[in-house]
Amino acid sequence: GNIRVLLDGRTDAYPTAVFTDFRRIERGDVLPVFARWRIDAALVRAKGKASHTLRRAGWKLLRSGDPEVYQRPAAARPVESRA
Repeated sequence: GNIRVLLDGRTDAYPTAVFTDFRRIERGDVLPVFARWRIDAALVRAKGKASHTLRRAGWKLLRSGDPEVYQRPAAARPVESRA
């Protein structure tokens, strides 16, 4: 499958809404942003607000350390419609 990136090092390639959502993630407002962008996996700072939120929400920790890698629980993944 394809791996889509929400944000990388190219700051000129993204609209303002992406940076606004990135700041929300850093403040710990993770789940609404991840739902909006349909994010299934994430690399986050260990012991940060996002890490804490994902653990509490039942996301699977795939890699500990810094950064940590999380995967959305299978039951919570949105079903894609096939047209």
